[in-house]
Amino acid sequence: MARPPVLLIARCQIFHRLPRQPLPSNKVKKNIYLLIAPGEFWLKPDVEQIQKKHGVDQDWEKRIFFGGIDEPEAIFSALADGSLFTTRRFFLIKNAIDYSADELAKLALRLSTATVDLLIVYYCRNLARKDRESKWYSAFQDVATVIDKSYPDQKILAEIIAGCLKELKKDFTEEVVAYLAERFSENADLLDSELKKIGLASPERISVQEIEKILAGSSQYTLNNLSEAVLSHRPQEALAILNHLCLSGEEPLRILESIDRVVRQLYRAKIKQGAGQSLAEIFRELKIYFFQQNAFRTGLEKFTIFQLTNALFFIWQTERKLKTSPIEPRWRLESLLIQLFSKQYRQQIIPEALRLV
Repeated sequence: MARPPVLLIARCQIFHRLPRQPLPSNKVKKNIYLLIAPGEFWLKPDVEQIQKKHGVDQDWEKRIFFGGIDEPEAIFSALADGSLFTTRRFFLIKNAIDYSADELAKLALRLSTATVDLLIVYYCRNLARKDRESKWYSAFQDVATVIDKSYPDQKILAEIIAGCLKELKKDFTEEVVAYLAERFSENADLLDSELKKIGLASPERISVQEIEKILAGSSQYTLNNLSEAVLSHRPQEALAILNHLCLSGEEPLRILESIDRVVRQLYRAKIKQGAGQSLAEIFRELKIYFFQQNAFRTGLEKFTIFQLTNALFFIWQTERKLKTSPIEPRWRLESLLIQLFSKQYRQQIIPEALRLV
């Protein structure tokens, strides 16, 4: 069955304005599209070639520049041969339910494991929505089993499961844990070791212990825990707590306010430190409690003034998007934390940030 047309959007900061943007192809339907999270997906070929082919102006990074693909498989093929690439989870397919477990396994053979995990998650989620009797973990198990047949190496399956576990809801804790125990019975440390490798290589991925805490729905996580994780520069823990708070129903704006408070404290402290004030004076002026001081010292050492200045702009930008964009708030907040901890902004200040300091 032919797939509906899809629209590929790259580094687009204006999702909520999508229907009003000019489309590069008349084949693309406005109500059926493929969403790419901002800053997480981009084209590898020559920029001038893109501009010439699609008539995109110099501000091409913020515009829709690739469309009219009749088959999603064309995108997957491009990903497989390196024409396109991504750093993190990269797509949401509106009609992912149309894919069977066998089709997903075939796609997985042509893709790196990091790019297929979210498709599996959305397949499972949509299947559960279509059939209220269906359990999400059952769909997850079916897909993972099919992929397991294609991948004899358990390490690859472990990486796929690592990506999927981030999205699983706490309601399915017992079933998921039982499934993993059975799947990795021969090597119980395999999943843990793979997750640790991923976590060391990329701060976006979280450790198996942190995933288990999220799945267990631990009540120990609060906004104060998130503030402390950000303050003491622990990106994996901060992302884990953020996921837990979002899944627990915490208001996105309250989470954002908590992050904003910490960043502003660190920014003020960094300025005072640069002016020659001692830590004792800074703690006294900013009213930093004794039990927060160790975490605060770590934050001052780890974060640069460039990161904190940019973070003020990212927070302001995220607040606007939370109020206007249809994208899930959790993704917006997760993207904010990744930008906050990103090494990309350690030695530069983006011009827009200067307006907010």
